[in-house]
Amino acid sequence: MIAAGDLKRLADIPGPCLTIAEPVRDAMAQPVKTAAHLEVARREADTMLARKGFDKTARESFLRPIRRIAGNTDWSAHDGSILIFRAPGFTKASFWPHVVKPDVHVGEEFFILPFLAKPIAFWVLGLSINEVTLFRGSARELVQVELPDGVPHSLKEAGGFDQPDHDLENRSYAGPSSGKSSGRRRTVHFGTSSLHEVQSKHLHDFFKMIDRGIRPLLEPGREPLILAGITREVSIYQKINTYRRLREEAVHGSPGAIGTPKLFEAAVRIAVPGFEKTPEELGAKLEAAAGQGLLLTQPDAVLRAAQARQIDSLYIDPEMHGDLDMLNRAAVAVLRNSGTVECSPCLHVGTTVAAILRYKWQKWAVQ
Repeated sequence: MIAAGDLKRLADIPGPCLTIAEPVRDAMAQPVKTAAHLEVARREADTMLARKGFDKTARESFLRPIRRIAGNTDWSAHDGSILIFRAPGFTKASFWPHVVKPDVHVGEEFFILPFLAKPIAFWVLGLSINEVTLFRGSARELVQVELPDGVPHSLKEAGGFDQPDHDLENRSYAGPSSGKSSGRRRTVHFGTSSLHEVQSKHLHDFFKMIDRGIRPLLEPGREPLILAGITREVSIYQKINTYRRLREEAVHGSPGAIGTPKLFEAAVRIAVPGFEKTPEELGAKLEAAAGQGLLLTQPDAVLRAAQARQIDSLYIDPEMHGDLDMLNRAAVAVLRNSGTVECSPCLHVGTTVAAILRYKWQKWAVQ
């Protein structure tokens, strides 16, 4: 894993710099032929170095560590991706916990842009006896997804469980989740008990159906699952859960009453420890900087200010649109000069980059 200190060190390494990224496993957690792919990446890097004027002997010496890493690593013991950073007198190999797009990059600085962001991907399960909802979370939003086939949308669809305190029935749902309740049910009879105990038992069994139904969907990515619901229902689900990436912290309150924007805001704070800035908070901070003449949002002006050591804080859209080489050079320059760089999903939509300056910019910075 690459820590903030590692990125600062990488930013300080002079070029030429080679950056290689290769997946160890695919998106379904299946192993890929990483050693063979690294050999292909090595040959691609050899071509790039030749174009920059490196002779054959210099290229072979420069790329020799890549071949050693490819041949001497037990790939079966790792997940995610392998990252290799190579420069004269410097070699660093690190495993990244997420699957990245294969890439080979040669430049005057390492291509660290994709590793500045904490990849944000998570699930939110909204618990309610009237409507169970599942959301896919990303850096910017929650998107509701369909429940898998066989997963009931509500306690009523799962079998009812609303009879008074005598001879209650618990029906295990086994039909499709198309909104119909015509699937087969297995009936279990309960004797007399307190209404509270029976309701808890019904919720317990209902949530076991949910757990069994959604787990195959969640397992391949092994991303965090966050519960949202009233305290009682969250507590019951936590006891029956079998998915190992369930977060202990939950969003308390009815998902319908909370609303999707607030649900996203609360869930992303749980999914990404250290995520503190909401769009409103970051927006207020950037607006205050603009009022003092300390804000830049034009990428070319940001790069010039970064190279002039003017930038204190740099915020980059995690979706990283635009000239990525320019953004990377700016990020490296800011880190090299002891500034902070953050990939923030809270930037206003359409804003690729925003920089807060250490002192007022000169006119040349925005021309």
